[in-house]
Amino acid sequence: HAANPVWLGAFDGGIYITAITGNGQYAFTNDGLQCFDISGPTPWDRVDSQSTGFDSSEVTLFGDYALVPYRDGLQVYDVSMPGYDVEVLGTHSSDGTPDYLKTVISGDIAFVSNRVFNVAAEIEVVDISDPTLPTLKDVLPTFGMEISSMVIRDDHLYISLHSGVQVYDISDPVNAESVGFLPTSGSSYMLEIIKDHLYIADFTGGVQVASLEDDPATPVIVGSYPAADETKWIWAADPLLYVRSGAEITVLDVSDPTNPFSIGSFDYDLFLGPVLMQDSLAYVGKFDAIDVVDLSDPTAPFISTSIPTGQVMGPMAADQNRLYASTQLGALVVLDMENPANPQTIGMHSYGGSYIYNTLVSQGTVFVTSIYQLTMLPIDCPQISSVPSDREIPANGLELSAWPNPFNPLVQISFNLKEAGPVDFQVFDLAGRHIRTIGSAEYHDSGKIEVEWDGTDMHHRSVASGIYFVRLRADRQVATKKLMLAR
Repeated sequence: HAANPVWLGAFDGGIYITAITGNGQYAFTNDGLQCFDISGPTPWDRVDSQSTGFDSSEVTLFGDYALVPYRDGLQVYDVSMPGYDVEVLGTHSSDGTPDYLKTVISGDIAFVSNRVFNVAAEIEVVDISDPTLPTLKDVLPTFGMEISSMVIRDDHLYISLHSGVQVYDISDPVNAESVGFLPTSGSSYMLEIIKDHLYIADFTGGVQVASLEDDPATPVIVGSYPAADETKWIWAADPLLYVRSGAEITVLDVSDPTNPFSIGSFDYDLFLGPVLMQDSLAYVGKFDAIDVVDLSDPTAPFISTSIPTGQVMGPMAADQNRLYASTQLGALVVLDMENPANPQTIGMHSYGGSYIYNTLVSQGTVFVTSIYQLTMLPIDCPQISSVPSDREIPANGLELSAWPNPFNPLVQISFNLKEAGPVDFQVFDLAGRHIRTIGSAEYHDSGKIEVEWDGTDMHHRSVASGIYFVRLRADRQVATKKLMLAR
């Protein structure tokens, strides 16, 4: 009754909530990217996450289920209704201590690659017909120490190893048989299939093209494209193949697989991070921005706009006019790309500095894997506010300053701590590698905090000139600052 409101409950939303809206059953807030079930009289329940095993690096969807490989096994989740008691249905655990890395699915069988230190990589054949009881059926040996990519075509599984491509006949998945191996001149990193041809990103060997037409079990090299730099990434869009070599992306015409040739390219002088292709657009992650590349004319690609982020970019996913872009310092940013020349930032979810391994969008839900976490976010959660895209990703109220910047060899980093508590400073390089801990969970009184970094790593060795990031964790918040070391 409007004249007699009754307290029902509360949920701690963090620091700042400046907008809230609802659609009957859910309420959405802009404190990060959060979605709450408000259908009942009890306190709100956040519908966004589920704990996983250590370092869940990938999520693969099949029907109403999600497979999440992690260090010690494989977990199966029912994700048919994210937010309604999403839980682990079944777990396949290993007797050893492998790292589970990649998963591909054929029917009711999951092929899961794993790696044990100093032991050849293997592929476990797991029956997932009963999601509550994933069952190991076989273990397939390989000829390499690490598996970079796997693809399935009809009854054959193609596995990229650093020494080449191994082929398994999986017509009877529980009795799969190794039937062929194609050595390559470089190190096979990524595989794509267009019709009857297998395309191989071959590191120092550029792009290799193998025919599967005569005998899928015995691929034969019929064409190649030399690259000026290391080739680890390719993306197929028949009759085109997009190739990333170093800091350059080349568009190849592969209508004649025996003679692939370049019809266009765009080059970067510096760091080039993850690349996501969607229709006639390419999203290119950089150390502090996302470039939107227009590919409507593949012979003349151009950067239509650049979205500043202030953080090194991680994995990205796209769904219709939405771009979900993660950063290496633990944030998922949601962008409205209806007008690619004028993108709008419409939401953000913070992971408290946890590295994001993978981002996937399917059937109205965003799936994000990070350390110990599978996060599920309804795609309509960010429809709450619009922020111009020329603003950097907010740091939830924390502001870092650094002086001098550029610096050599000392930089002073300062910020205001509102409440006394532990403060953590970490330094990372442009590739996201941890360089130095300046202060780990040290207790500070409220007020101005100042620390120094002398341009050395954890072993007190001088680091090279370049761009670095300092990450601050305090007051349950995370903030980052870009530093330039100029020796």
